[in-house]
Amino acid sequence: MTRRTKNCWAGAAAVALLSTTVTACGEDSWAAGDDPADFFDGQKIELVVPFSAGGGYDTTARLLEPYLEDALPGKPNIVVTNLPGGGGLAGIQYAVKQDPGKALGMFALDKWYTPQLVGETVEGFDYKDIDLMGTPNSATEHLACARKDKFTSWEDIKDGDTLKFGGLSAPGGTERQVQFLEMGGFPVEVVRGYDGVEEIVASFARGETDATVRCASSFGITEYPEVIKDPGLVPLWYSDVSPTQEYLTELGMDAAPEDIPELTELPGLDVSSDQVDAYRAAARFDDYARSMFIHKDLPAEIAEVWHQAFEEAVTNEEFRAKLVQAGEVGEYKPTEDIEEAVSMVEDLSPEGREIFKQFIELPE
Repeated sequence: MTRRTKNCWAGAAAVALLSTTVTACGEDSWAAGDDPADFFDGQKIELVVPFSAGGGYDTTARLLEPYLEDALPGKPNIVVTNLPGGGGLAGIQYAVKQDPGKALGMFALDKWYTPQLVGETVEGFDYKDIDLMGTPNSATEHLACARKDKFTSWEDIKDGDTLKFGGLSAPGGTERQVQFLEMGGFPVEVVRGYDGVEEIVASFARGETDATVRCASSFGITEYPEVIKDPGLVPLWYSDVSPTQEYLTELGMDAAPEDIPELTELPGLDVSSDQVDAYRAAARFDDYARSMFIHKDLPAEIAEVWHQAFEEAVTNEEFRAKLVQAGEVGEYKPTEDIEEAVSMVEDLSPEGREIFKQFIELPE
């Protein structure tokens, strides 16, 4: 093995949950065949959270930081930096503008990645420049519920009335479930403009909205025992993973998991196969918030080290226990899982691709 001048890479990180950029300060700093530890030895690597401190992205990044340090050779110094702006785009743009081929990042696929799968562009970010590694804690459990004082059955909703769900200011996200039901002729609508998930759940508990698609454990509905007790909750549907009997009991619901229909199988739903395929493809990407990537041009040996270190860190039992303690419930999703979701989009018919665009937030 040829030994080169000891690595003088300067870390600079970037992106939607986590990102790292390293810039070489000399042509002979590191080359294929050198010890990967020399690449990372003594380096400061920023984990750039593209949102403010205190949220789920920030929590995940700070919990993951020490485990990544331990998993990487050379024991680099990883530092979390918050870089909010543009709905997370500022952090991504910062990452990809660094020396190309030497960036590592983590971001929400459903917002900045999926539009590019159907021909849209995102300024300052080309998804073809990245190599996805997986998601540390995907949200695979989705349960919709309504207040008992606002809902008894779909048949009892009067003509002209709608079941109102709270939503963020932009389309897409978990509220696309409601959008899908609207396509199928159900009397539902999304009241947009809430600042975040916590405010959506709080507004539901206060009675400002009739129902919420954020009734799963990861969204904190159990922090509002008053609405669970009075007026009580009724399940509407689930998506992806069915809730457990234990959780339904915790919500005070008089229902068994097998009694709750999956969203696309709700009785009376009038949708085409293209609409179902487009919805399922779009909803699949809800699982991949906080996905981690490296630049496709990163040296193959270093890319492999990052892939291995990421998997080692996110599957560490202690790290996963800390995620649960912090309320960040979710599963590790490897690259292969994301590739399956990408294939679902690629396999859509021309009509399905146009419908898919309706389910995602297209860049302005």
